[in-house]
Amino acid sequence: MMVQGKLGHILDTGSALSQWWIIAAVALVGFVIVEHHIVAGFDRVQLARRGRVAIGIAVIAALAALGAVAAPTSDAQSAAMLPDLISDPPRPAFLTELNTPDGGTRLVATFDGYVHNIGEGALDVVGNPQETNGMQQRVRNGDSWETVGSPTVRFETDDGHNHFHLIAAIDYVLWNELQGTQAAAGSKIGFCLVDTEQMEPGSNQAYSEALDNFCEENNPGATDLRMGISPGWRDIYDATTTLQWVDISNTPPGRYWIGAITDPNNEILESNEDNNELIFSKQTMSVPGFAPRRQAPVAIAEPSSEITLTSTAHGSVTSPVYVIEQGPSSGRLDVPIGSDLGASTLRYFPDEGFEGTDEIVFSVHDAASPYPFDRPTQTIELQVAAGAGQAPEGPDAGQDLTPSLATASSFFESSVGEAITIDIESVDATGGPARLFATGLPAGLTVDSVDQNIRGVAIEDGIFEITLVAIGVDPAAVATLDITWIVNPNDTVGGLTNVADQSSPRGELTRLRVGTNALGLSLDASGLPPGLALKPGSPLVEGTPTEAGTYNVVIRQANSSQPDGGNQDSGNSDGGAAETSFTWTIRPSVAIEFAL
Repeated sequence: MMVQGKLGHILDTGSALSQWWIIAAVALVGFVIVEHHIVAGFDRVQLARRGRVAIGIAVIAALAALGAVAAPTSDAQSAAMLPDLISDPPRPAFLTELNTPDGGTRLVATFDGYVHNIGEGALDVVGNPQETNGMQQRVRNGDSWETVGSPTVRFETDDGHNHFHLIAAIDYVLWNELQGTQAAAGSKIGFCLVDTEQMEPGSNQAYSEALDNFCEENNPGATDLRMGISPGWRDIYDATTTLQWVDISNTPPGRYWIGAITDPNNEILESNEDNNELIFSKQTMSVPGFAPRRQAPVAIAEPSSEITLTSTAHGSVTSPVYVIEQGPSSGRLDVPIGSDLGASTLRYFPDEGFEGTDEIVFSVHDAASPYPFDRPTQTIELQVAAGAGQAPEGPDAGQDLTPSLATASSFFESSVGEAITIDIESVDATGGPARLFATGLPAGLTVDSVDQNIRGVAIEDGIFEITLVAIGVDPAAVATLDITWIVNPNDTVGGLTNVADQSSPRGELTRLRVGTNALGLSLDASGLPPGLALKPGSPLVEGTPTEAGTYNVVIRQANSSQPDGGNQDSGNSDGGAAETSFTWTIRPSVAIEFAL
């Protein structure tokens, strides 16, 4: 280990100066011994004998010290100019949906990432990547370069970069709000190392895309590769870079931190290895959706008791859809298990004579989003009092209580982004409308018991097998109907989407798609909340809302002959081909307190 300061240099066993101090100290010991003998009154014979012994010891020690001077030191880098990488806080950017090779989709959170060198020397990686251990880390030692390691370098094509990367330069992980649990695994990101931004006074830019052929882009057979970061510089991988994200497709809605660890595999030799540790982003990000809320036990004292399901909204959402994942073991519900519920209330009927604790398990999801794929659940405890489980007055014996259920067809077809309404005919034993539910609906569609229909705008294509469920006056009397719904991809150029009313928190990054295809699209917008704007040439509204309130938003498709309908707030668009409107509520931000 290298000791700092002038005294440290003297005491450093790798320092030549320290060896001469050892020689001088040993000689001084010998002199003191001889002097002691004289003072003690030894005769000359004794003095000569003992003096020779002391001097011999001093000479042997001095020779050993001189040998240490000539021998190589255990700390070969004591005089080298080593780099020092630190973890800079990643910066959350936006959410985006990706298409996977198997035809599915994933939701990812993007962010800006950094590799920062605050050391005295450069992070320098050079060599022949075609040879095993052909890439070397070098450091300056005096006037020459010294090899100190062989980090892993690979030519990468999967991310579309098509150049060489230092593998596992940084590890990214999503952490929960309390910073105590990893919520979603990121990936060890490889970097093509160049000087992108100067952060501290130091050396000039020595590594750049131009000087180093951008890590031999499109040249997988390169035999001479050079990359690095100069002292006081950092490399930046912005949020638009492929793989610069964390997959949150299965992450429960909520607030999270992005964490970064530099050089997680410890492949780079540095002057300080202790500042690569985990560091969090300076602000949280929201995984959008509804999270089921924990509820106090519900007291059941009647043969029929109403239960209300609750949830917490995170990020940009539309409306919550509740699902009973597990029914009670000692009672019945007036809603089907596993179906999307059109409301947040349901009724529980305890079994006759039952007294004690029962429970139900529910989940909730956003009506306009398929994420998260694995929805978080919450359990509601039901405390049934004595006498509550009495049989209610039943219908006349022999009466058929099964409701009727019918639609115009068993097959329906629509396109992504197309607004559609399908009427349902359902009547219970009293002649009134039955309660309606559905399983397997495409994301963006919901069933409405009041209006007796399925309506919405499908946001994903595919073939969906849907089961409609109708429940009448008796929860045990259930009617079902299976239908098939095909949602075709929308290839329309410049088509608008009928956007549902939006709700977003103030101060958080927001992204909303208002069109079905970006090719040739030219849009105008009016009434957008402050901080949000149309992204030019695309059907995306993005930004960070700055003021709470409710805003009436109108999106218009501009005339194709106009040069640019992009980021304009316009009340009119002559010759416009389409228009959609919705309200956008910006909720006040809530101060978050938590223990670190």
